Amino acid sequence: MSCLGQNKQQAIDSLQALLKNHPQADTSRVKLLFDLGNLYRAQPKQRRAVAEDALTLARKLRYREGEAKALFILADTYREESNFKQALSIGQQAARAANALNDLNLRASVYELIGDVHYFQGNYVQGMEYLLEALKHAEKSKDEKLIANILSDVGLVYHSLGDYNQALFYHLRALKSKERSGSKSGLFKGFNNAAEAYRLLGEDAKAIDMYTKALAVARELNNSFFISFVESNLANLYEKQGKYELVFPLAFRALAVSKEMDDQEGVAFCSDILARAYLHTNHPDSARWYGLRAFNVAQQTGLKEYSRDASQVLAESYARSSDFARAYQYQQIYMGYKDSLLNENTAKKVILQQYNYDLAKKESRIALLVKDKNLQAEEARRQRQLLYAIITGLVLVVGLAILLWRNNRIKQRANALLKRQKQEIDDQARRLLVLNEELSEQKEEVETQRDELEDTLIRLKATQAQLIQAEKMASLGELTAGIAHEIQNPLNFVNNFSELSVQLIDELKEGPILALPESEKAYADEILHDLSQNLQRINHHGGRAGAIVKGMLQHSRTSTGQKELTDINALANEYLHLSYHGLKAQNDQFNADLRVHLEPNLKKVEVIPQDIGRVLLNLYNNAFYAVLDKQKLKIAGYHPRIDVCTHTENGKLEIRVKDNGTGIPKEIINKIYQPFFTTKPTGEGTGLGLSLSYDIVTKVHGGELLVESEPGEYTEMTVRLPLGA
Repeated sequence: MSCLGQNKQQAIDSLQALLKNHPQADTSRVKLLFDLGNLYRAQPKQRRAVAEDALTLARKLRYREGEAKALFILADTYREESNFKQALSIGQQAARAANALNDLNLRASVYELIGDVHYFQGNYVQGMEYLLEALKHAEKSKDEKLIANILSDVGLVYHSLGDYNQALFYHLRALKSKERSGSKSGLFKGFNNAAEAYRLLGEDAKAIDMYTKALAVARELNNSFFISFVESNLANLYEKQGKYELVFPLAFRALAVSKEMDDQEGVAFCSDILARAYLHTNHPDSARWYGLRAFNVAQQTGLKEYSRDASQVLAESYARSSDFARAYQYQQIYMGYKDSLLNENTAKKVILQQYNYDLAKKESRIALLVKDKNLQAEEARRQRQLLYAIITGLVLVVGLAILLWRNNRIKQRANALLKRQKQEIDDQARRLLVLNEELSEQKEEVETQRDELEDTLIRLKATQAQLIQAEKMASLGELTAGIAHEIQNPLNFVNNFSELSVQLIDELKEGPILALPESEKAYADEILHDLSQNLQRINHHGGRAGAIVKGMLQHSRTSTGQKELTDINALANEYLHLSYHGLKAQNDQFNADLRVHLEPNLKKVEVIPQDIGRVLLNLYNNAFYAVLDKQKLKIAGYHPRIDVCTHTENGKLEIRVKDNGTGIPKEIINKIYQPFFTTKPTGEGTGLGLSLSYDIVTKVHGGELLVESEPGEYTEMTVRLPLGA
């Protein structure tokens, strides 16, 4: 037993002795039970029994503070045992008790516990709400250690939802709080969490800096687990950077510690790093050995990410060793895990988007309520001023009546006084008129402020629509990239097998064919020649397909927002043929007349080529869809035709795409730019193409996207861009 374990056991024995010598049922005994429960953190059964005893005694004594703390310890014990249903039920009781006591520190701790339980159950939105409420109370109590823990928890929720920018923001805040609290273990976790966020954001240099700081703290603590944890993360980053001279010593040390401590996740992670490093340094046998080890451990422990990564390494290593059957087997496993993890990430992104949308709605409502409250207060103040003015007027009228009565008794003595009072009344009347005019002006000002509030609400709704639109564009880009990546793997297999088959044919020509009789040799040579040519064509067209996939990946990348001088004629012609051959690949019976009229000597225009290419591809796809739809009607003498032309006019560049397809009905032509509006059958259209194209042309490039159509005859789409845009 270590020195730390001996000290802890001595403390437990000491408290048990105190409890035995203090049999009285009072608050002191409750507090002793709390202290014993805190020492039993690593022994959940004993801790739960102690907490239940403390709760029973506190309720018997009507000791409200003790009852609240006992409920919290009991709920925390159930959380540690992963009994989330009981933890949540008792945690809610603890929250009610803490609220009744108005204990900020206890309230923050209870809300943090409930937030963590929701997070562990996958209820991220509810967990976030409780954690943010806990943070508010912790900041009021100024408990730096508690603030740091809650900030870390909020960062982990955002991490799980895939919002790594927000996760980094809260991890850095938590790191500052942990530095102020002076907790070394807390400081280690803060550096590590920040490093993980930087890694997922692709900022490898900052991630390595944070991991290095975490490693220094781990060595100060002399904690082998912490050291191996950081070294494995550093090895992972260096492997991605190709710094293999740093990867192997770090990964082997971390693997040895993980095996010694029976840390199965660490074993899987380190084995996966070594498998990738050996594969990339052209050692497929070693890569396969460590890949199998990582895969088996990940399968036993249910670690999906490591199962996915290990199966990918195994597929490639078997392929390099020409064991294509096993390569295909592990490739299928890799694709299955990849799809599963992609679905989980997509669900989390939907939750995050809904949470951000609800949060924005709440903030806008709060702002409007504050404005409305201020307006009501201003109106009440003006009404009070008007009431004071009326009362003043009544008092003056009463004073006038008294003066008149006195004047009737002493007319001759009060003539001069009467004149002065009359003059004062006139002055008051004039002031009342002025006051009335001021009230009218203030009423107009209130109406103006109300109109401004309505304009603000409209702008807020427009901003929300833009945010939703931006998220849709990003999601579409990710979907395209995912499809292109999925195509790339089977395409590599086609190219590799075709090349290997050509080599086998050459070997066959130089070997067994020579042993055939002369009468059969010519026929065999002819067949092998044809087979070789077929394989070369397969390889040639596989290369073309690879180029198309590469184009799809470039097209799906998120725009950098940097414009560059672009040959619009070449861009229009390239995407026209890309769209046409894409449709031909789906329907080899389809043919169309492509008429291209490009203005000669057209100067280059400053645009974002990926975005304009996306617009053109969408317009071409819609045109081909329309003519194909009309061709299905089997109209006599009809032949599909697409016209594409470019020209400059009045300082603007126009790209026109015209088809002789089905056209657009007049009753829906005003809706075609609305997000998710589509006339295509269910499953064939998303309703986002023209909406995204409209935003790219008008908002990003300051141009126009125009439509002209005659139902049943034609549709012409015009992209108009300012020259030099």
